[in-house]
Amino acid sequence: MKKRNPLSHILAVFLSLFMLVFALGAAGVGLARSVLSEDTVHRIIEEVDLTEIIYEALADIEIPALNLTQDNVSNLLEDTGIMDFVADNFTAYIDALLAGEVAASITNADIMALIRENEEYIYTETGHVLTEDDFEDIEQFLHENEIEEALSFAAIEEAIQDALPVDLGLVRNVLSPVGVIVPVVLALLMAGLIFLVMRGQGAVKCTAAYCGAVCLVTGIVYAAAVLVGENMLLNQLPDAVSPDLVEPVFAVISSLGLRIGIPAAALGVVLEGLAIFLPKRS
Repeated sequence: MKKRNPLSHILAVFLSLFMLVFALGAAGVGLARSVLSEDTVHRIIEEVDLTEIIYEALADIEIPALNLTQDNVSNLLEDTGIMDFVADNFTAYIDALLAGEVAASITNADIMALIRENEEYIYTETGHVLTEDDFEDIEQFLHENEIEEALSFAAIEEAIQDALPVDLGLVRNVLSPVGVIVPVVLALLMAGLIFLVMRGQGAVKCTAAYCGAVCLVTGIVYAAAVLVGENMLLNQLPDAVSPDLVEPVFAVISSLGLRIGIPAAALGVVLEGLAIFLPKRS
């Protein structure tokens, strides 16, 4: 076996740091894509309690005969297709934003059709049969408050762009499949370079040790971030934003983050164990 060269280990450390950056990046993009997937969006929408928001909106529609309570609204959200309507359209918007396309916007006609489809549920919950005058009042409310404009794809896209510190196009590129593949390939390339640098000095053993450290740190970072970050973000919410509204979102993100962090850390432990037990000449 060749004499150990300290410069090789120094170079391997630097390569490991680059590998760590790429690993964290790949995991981050993978987490973001998982959060924005159709199944996850539906799961979040199902968990979010929109009762208070919708109740306050309905209170501005003058249909005294309805006399809706928050319990009525909560039951209607559970028994009707309203939440599916929200989830389906939100998912369509996200898919279009990520693909750089334009999604069909939610219109007043869509909302009116949704209400008409659920007339029976509304009657069961409130004991009031919606009349054509009621529907006209609802439609007038939608027009006067520019609900269609506020829920349009263009308005949502503009709001997201205004909230982002970078261009939406850049975010779109980062969250594309290439955004995951490139850092993964680069991380594997770093592992290959480490193997070449340590050639003749226990290449397999050293590569396992350095790669194990990278996986372990990546896992710990993501596990710690989701466990600590959730509480930090909840404590920094603006007063206008109810914790009940965002807690389900954070809970889902935390769950997905742990699904990345725990396996990564476990892989790191396995590789470190392998490095310990492999012969020095490996």
